[in-house]
Amino acid sequence: NIELRDAKGNDTFANELLNEGGKKQVPCLRISNADGTVNWMYESDTINQYLESLTAAGK
Repeated sequence: NIELRDAKGNDTFANELLNEGGKKQVPCLRISNADGTVNWMYESDTINQYLESLTAAGK
């Protein structure tokens, strides 16, 4: 499931985006990995390709 967050309307989410992701840019996708690490994607095309690859893999 994908949780939607409004970084423009919520200071907590905006600060998390800046502090953890390194920049205040939307859209973005926060990916929590099985090993506990987190990756951030910012480009719409990259996000779409990533989500399509998960769908194709049945995840």
